[in-house]
Amino acid sequence: MTLIRVRSIVVPLTLATLACSDPSGPGTSITELPRPLTIAEQKLISGSNEFAFDLLREINAAQRTSNVFVSPLSASMALGMTANGASGTTYDAMHNALRLGDASRQEVNEGYRSLIALLRGLDKSTDFRIANSIWYEKTFPFNDSFISDSSRS
Repeated sequence: MTLIRVRSIVVPLTLATLACSDPSGPGTSITELPRPLTIAEQKLISGSNEFAFDLLREINAAQRTSNVFVSPLSASMALGMTANGASGTTYDAMHNALRLGDASRQEVNEGYRSLIALLRGLDKSTDFRIANSIWYEKTFPFNDSFISDSSRS
């Protein structure tokens, strides 16, 4: 049996901080992005929003009496990375669950990369970090593209 573990952590307080500040000074709101969003980013954001609401509905139905904290962005990114190792009906099912419509694998990967860079650059006074990792059994033969496609810089 092969073990593949994808880990993704997004610090939610950082996202709240990004929404409330910008590089021009403390307490100044960010009212626009420094550049237009690419088509890949727009597709990814649209699908990620739909996925987030789907995920939150499912969690709410399953955990009605519990306090649950979840990051839909983190879940989306982890599944997006994992989808790089899938093909055929498995890939299609993951792509559909992530609500990515007609976005190609390349657009999804480019969208994640560029959105991460955009978020990191919005506020120089905020330390925004996303920790994603793929843990795999090194003796198991992997297609090199799975690891390279999943690399997020």
